[in-house]
Order: sequence, then C-alpha cells, then structure tokens
Amino acid sequence: MFKIKKDFDKIRELGVKLSTSNTLKESLAVISDTTRDIVGADRASVYIYNSNVNMLWSVHADGIEYIRVPMDKGIASYTFNKKKPYITNSPYNDEHFYSLIDEKSGYRTKSIASVPIFGFTGEIIGVMQLLNKKEFQFYEDDILVMKFLSNFVSGFLDLYMITDDETDSDIEAGALNLSTPTN
Repeated sequence: MFKIKKDFDKIRELGVKLSTSNTLKESLAVISDTTRDIVGADRASVYIYNSNVNMLWSVHADGIEYIRVPMDKGIASYTFNKKKPYITNSPYNDEHFYSLIDEKSGYRTKSIASVPIFGFTGEIIGVMQLLNKKEFQFYEDDILVMKFLSNFVSGFLDLYMITDDETDSDIEAGALNLSTPTN
C-alpha cells in the first residue's frame, strides 16, 4: 500500500501545503496531486454532484479546466451511483466508460480508479478519480490510498458547502459540457 517513509513524507507535506491553501480549488489540487503522485497515476480529478442539474462536475481535473458528466454516463457517475470504488484497466472494453470525454479532451484513457467521496453526514457528495497508472495497472491497494486521501477532500468539500465562498457558477464557468455529443 504505502511505500512507508516516502509516502508518509508526502502526506506530511500535504498537511503543510493545505495549511497555506486559500481556496477550495487550490486545496483540491494539492490533495489530488498528492494522491496522483502516491498512486503513480498520470491524472487526477475530483467531481462534485450538482443536484440542480443532476450532473457530476469537476472541481479539479488535471489537463483540462472543467468537466460536467451526466449521472448515467461514465465511471465517475457509476461510482457515485453505486457508492463503491471501481477499477477498470481496460476502459474502452468497459460498458460504463464514457469515451466522449476522451474524444472532446484529446486524452487517451488506459486505466481508471475511482472512489466515492462521502460528506460528514455519510451522504455521497462526489468522486475522486485517477487515470492511467504509470506502472502496470490499478489495484485494490491503490483504492485504499485513494479512500484515505479522499477523506481530506471530503473535509474541504464539506467546509465549502457550509461556507459557500465560491459560487456554483464560478466553478461551472467554462466546464466541458458532456451532456450531449457535438457534431
């Protein structure tokens, strides 16, 4: 699971960086970057459920500014709806994979690990997702690391939802809308 000293050092650094983060977006980037680095993935994303439009929308996504995903499409939505972690090391052969994200972003997804994020009340509030493990494929040990670090995300999302310092429209502005294909 953890590569002991090296990973604990990264988690300690995470705490220091979070203590100086000023915004939700900055904090989520720090947590996502740490998770991505410990697991050894190429990209990380954090999605929050937006009940107003019944979609998941990214509040952090490496390599792209924002993504919005319908609740019946993609691994992130599947993870959210099932409230369970999910791994696929062959997404193009997975019935839950939403290839439109790759098509619109120009990125090629080769593997995905996804965990639900639960708020302080126990309700699911979002999903953390890693793409393309650099060495080999995603394993259950990777899910354990993601679940551990998703608790940091949960704390910041709960705080955000209570204080609402950034409006939904601020975060949604410029989102890559994936609700309908483009021709």
